[in-house]
Amino acid sequence: MRRLRVALCLVFVVLVGGCGDDPPKATGPAALKYVPAGADAVVVVPTDLDGEQLQRLEALMQPVLRQDSEGDIHEFAASLFDGSDVNFARDVEPLLGEDLVLAEWGSEDDPRVLAALETPDGTRAGEVARRLDLEHRVDGDTLLISISGGAATLKPPGASFDPAAFGDDEGPALVRLAGNPQLLVKELDVDVDLPWIQALDGLSASIRLDDHAITAHAHLTTRPDDLSDGDLPLASGDDAPPAAEEDGAISSGNRNQSQTTVFLAQLARKAWPDSDFVAEVELAEKDLGISFEDEVLKQFNGPSASVAWPDGSFAALSDLDDPDRMRELLPKLAPRLPGILSSLQSLGNKGLVALLLVAPDAPLVPGALPLLRQGDIGVRRLQGEDLYELTGLNDDGNRFTVPRVVFGVRDDDRFVVASGLDQLRSVSDLEVSDVEDAHGAAVARTDFSTWETDPLGLELVPLGKAVGELEASREGIDARLRVDVPGGLD
Repeated sequence: MRRLRVALCLVFVVLVGGCGDDPPKATGPAALKYVPAGADAVVVVPTDLDGEQLQRLEALMQPVLRQDSEGDIHEFAASLFDGSDVNFARDVEPLLGEDLVLAEWGSEDDPRVLAALETPDGTRAGEVARRLDLEHRVDGDTLLISISGGAATLKPPGASFDPAAFGDDEGPALVRLAGNPQLLVKELDVDVDLPWIQALDGLSASIRLDDHAITAHAHLTTRPDDLSDGDLPLASGDDAPPAAEEDGAISSGNRNQSQTTVFLAQLARKAWPDSDFVAEVELAEKDLGISFEDEVLKQFNGPSASVAWPDGSFAALSDLDDPDRMRELLPKLAPRLPGILSSLQSLGNKGLVALLLVAPDAPLVPGALPLLRQGDIGVRRLQGEDLYELTGLNDDGNRFTVPRVVFGVRDDDRFVVASGLDQLRSVSDLEVSDVEDAHGAAVARTDFSTWETDPLGLELVPLGKAVGELEASREGIDARLRVDVPGGLD
């Protein structure tokens, strides 16, 4: 119980901090000097319970706070110290008032995680840390806590972390992050010689609570001189594709999804050359005399639009580069899809399932994933239709019920895929329009106020319209999200 209480206290400090009068510094807090240059990940959060960001967080979380009998964020903070000999209002709250820094570096064998916080009274801060049984050091009035790595983590670094790593996102933020993207590459085991992977140079992100919106921004920085537009995992440029507006659903659009799927297929070939997926693709290529990337994935180089509903059903429509060639290829390719899809299962958490998620209107579709879990995949041509359907048999040889996956080329030369014939027919009437102020190769939008159920399952105040976008250039990739809060957060 004591370890749990200490862990909850640390979570509180990381997420909701304390009180003070000064706003967060746009260039980063002074406590960054205790973080070594080149740290793998650094997170900065405000520590002012009465400040703009945490007061808006309190407003956003009001349904949860009321449910837990915690009237406001102060009472929630105090509850985390129940049962300990540390009183939040008396012992902790007076110490806080500056941004908290949480940093990670080191190796797998010697990981280092540090929490650093400037306080008004270093002696008092050290006493509280001692009573919480935390490995710590006090430097002047700055409290340093080693979450892992022991006392060695608390030694002064040589060169300090550069605040410029947080990018150009200045101003108050609920969370700011800077990190090394090559760590993600290493974690996914995809350290290959693709130019874009090798050009990754920085990662920054932020979450802000505005007066009537939640906004998030992430930026992956790349070295532009090492890249061409064709090396990018997304089509470059800021011209956004149109998307549908569908009540109770998420609608998306992609200007050229083939650039992403080709990139991911090339990544799979290089990162996991001995995987079942690569073997199945290469077998299909040999038997059919085709290039999977050139003949299948690159077909989807025109605008595409898709709609996904909360119950898992979906429908998508995509322009094709050569519809007649796709009609000719599908009868030969369709029987190969079960083997290709099933082989994805063997890749586990390595990330290739992203190939399905970024291209919902390609023959490899998310709706097939239940088939992977329940039994063998089959494919059949629908009678009287130029359409195909994925089917499944369980281990006993009995057909099982799964969301239908129907796909094919329509009379208007566009490729369609849907979770059933009803959804397929609905996509025939799909109307798309420009997304206001959107930029980039891919966009998504919804209006959470039209959803019949809690859209995120987080029990927040009512949310409204939401727009997300991905924009790529040789300088990097920007991911942006805005979710309106009609009732406001002030």
